[in-house]
Amino acid sequence: SRTAAHRNPGGATEAVAVSEADVRELFGTALAARPIPPRKFRLYFTFDSDLLTPESQAEFRAVFEDIRARPHYDVEVIGHTDRMGPDDYNARLSLDRARALRRTLIQRGLDGDRIIATGRGEVDPLVPTADNVEEPRNRRVEITVR
Repeated sequence: SRTAAHRNPGGATEAVAVSEADVRELFGTALAARPIPPRKFRLYFTFDSDLLTPESQAEFRAVFEDIRARPHYDVEVIGHTDRMGPDDYNARLSLDRARALRRTLIQRGLDGDRIIATGRGEVDPLVPTADNVEEPRNRRVEITVR
C-alpha cells in the first residue's frame, strides 16, 4: 500500500492509503508512457582484434534484447584499446571494434541510422597503465542504449 495526499472537504490535506490497483487505475496511462531508462553495457575483446571474449559474446545478447525491447532507441558504441602498440594503430582498432558491433546489430535487424560507432583508441583507459602494458579491461566497447 502507498500513501497519497488528499484534500478533505474542509480544505486540509491528509494522507490516505492507496493500493497498487488504485495507482494503476489512476495513473496507468502516464506510467505506460514513461520512457525506458538508459542502460550502459561494457563488452571486452580479445587481444589485438575486434572479436569479443566468450563472456562478452553472451552479454552481447543482452544488449541486443535491451535495444529490441524499446519502441524507440538510440545507441552509442564507443571503442577503446589498451596501450599496446602505436597510438594511430589503436585509434583504428578501437573504431574497428565499435564498427564491428554496429554491423552485427544492423545484421540482426536494427536501424543503422540509430546506431553511432566511434573510437577513442587508448586515450580513455578504464585502468590507467604505462605505455606498452597489456590490460584486458581496457580492450572494450562501452555501449549506451537510450
